[in-house]
Amino acid sequence: MKISKVISQIETDKTTQALTKIINNSTVQRFGDAKEFAKTFNPDLQKNCASNIERTFTGNAPTINHLMQSYKDEQVRIWIMIQLEDLNTFAGTKNKMNSRQMMMICDILLTEYRYLKASEILLFFFQFKSGKYGELYGSVDPLRVTSALIEFASYRRSELFKIESKLREERKEREKLNQAKTAITRNRYLRHKFNRSRIIYKLEDTYIITKKAT
Repeated sequence: MKISKVISQIETDKTTQALTKIINNSTVQRFGDAKEFAKTFNPDLQKNCASNIERTFTGNAPTINHLMQSYKDEQVRIWIMIQLEDLNTFAGTKNKMNSRQMMMICDILLTEYRYLKASEILLFFFQFKSGKYGELYGSVDPLRVTSALIEFASYRRSELFKIESKLREERKEREKLNQAKTAITRNRYLRHKFNRSRIIYKLEDTYIITKKAT
């Protein structure tokens, strides 16, 4: 490998490490240590996330990926396990998910859904408990949870598209209003053009007269 490529790779690695450090510091500064974070994003917050869908999807809650970079893996797993245990308790059925099954769901979330925000995770569990992804029929089935995650990811894409479309329309409306404020009417434009022409003609006449006089 050429020296230039090696240097370029080292610089890229340094930049990545610097960005990771910034993300880590930002998450910890905003939410505290892992214990404080878990207190903030506890199952009781699920209702709030469901009440404000737009903020849930566009807010500044950290993604799972950011959490993995800011806290220990085990600490992030414990936070997800709290959500799953809350689901077990809510279902009130005899056939609940066992610890091994919940750990496997954790693995799936940490591998396949690292882009989801903490607020989106809470929204998912609220929607799951509300029956959006089907009834439980006497048991909390891990496969039902993972299948629901696929549906949720599709729902998330759809909602983000709607939100982005709405924001684009709002920007266009603001631009139109700004243009309307700064624009002049056709009559004002014509008057301005006419007055400017008169001034030019006067200047030309003065120039001609002056030239003849000399």
